[in-house]
Amino acid sequence: MEIDLVWLALAWILYYSVHSLLLVPSIKASLQKTGLSDAAYRLAYTFISIIGLVLVLSYYRSLPKPTLMTEESELVRIMAMVLMGGGVYLLWKSVATMSLAEFIGLRSASKPILHTEGLYELVRHPMYFSILLILFGGLMYAPSYAYLLSALLTIVYIYVGATLEEKRLLQQFGKKYEQYRAKTPMLIPFTSF
Repeated sequence: MEIDLVWLALAWILYYSVHSLLLVPSIKASLQKTGLSDAAYRLAYTFISIIGLVLVLSYYRSLPKPTLMTEESELVRIMAMVLMGGGVYLLWKSVATMSLAEFIGLRSASKPILHTEGLYELVRHPMYFSILLILFGGLMYAPSYAYLLSALLTIVYIYVGATLEEKRLLQQFGKKYEQYRAKTPMLIPFTSF
């Protein structure tokens, strides 16, 4: 079981590293020298991300997952489903603010927009917050070492990803983003985090 967890950790680390490295401006620029348009690059990035995620999740699914709970609780399972359902709903609402065709690379990106209304009034990264809710709900619903490890690595990745995205947004929107950042939490509503 321990070796399976080591392989799982390595799989997540490799996936998140590739996912992040492909967004580094200098790496993206070098790859685009081959003649890829922004939309084609985004489409390739989305394809690589999906394939990588499917591979990691397939390995995760193959692992034994003995529960960490000593007793099953119907109340905990209901709370878990509420968290996961709420996370999925908020994720859908977050994605609805953007063009899906642009996001996955089927269409060239239009002029960047700084979203500050709706869910973006509560947190600067509502998609990441939604994923956190889903992760915590999933941990309550089916707790196992494999899930706990996956969730912890994903949380670290979300924090790193949000921090890197913050730098890009500061460069892109300048003082406007600084003012927005000063009054809106990064990941968790009604906190300073």
